[in-house]
Amino acid sequence: MCAAGKLSVQVGSRSRGAGRDTDARPGTGAHQSASACGDNLCVGVILGFPREVAQELQQWRASFGDPMAEVIPAHITLVTTTPAQDWEATLEHVRDVARRQAPFRITISGTGSFRPVSPVVFLKVADGFEECVGLHEQLQTGPLERDLPFPTTRT
Repeated sequence: MCAAGKLSVQVGSRSRGAGRDTDARPGTGAHQSASACGDNLCVGVILGFPREVAQELQQWRASFGDPMAEVIPAHITLVTTTPAQDWEATLEHVRDVARRQAPFRITISGTGSFRPVSPVVFLKVADGFEECVGLHEQLQTGPLERDLPFPTTRT
């Protein structure tokens, strides 16, 4: 799957009912983290990978000695851990943004790092980058609006 150096997956809605297919339980895209925000509710929004892709990425991470490979699943972060005051408003905001997003393809290829801001190494999003940035910008409004410690650019 990754042997050619690129990997593509389809991102899209699995519409159910009135577009309420967003799953906001811990570990499914939106999560709560007491340690990162003290006593406040914290939310992060991610795109997960299909099971077979996630397993392959996890194996690669483990082969490079990443101690978090077994703990943190492979994902694309759309909103990093952000304090939220109103869970219902936040959930509705995320669902509204998700409902408006047309399906798109993501291809990951190559690596990058957030150094010196963070020691995180990541896979670069080639195809689908603009869509991910657009989702980030839409999500980082309303109940998830905040000043970020790093710039968001469309490069």
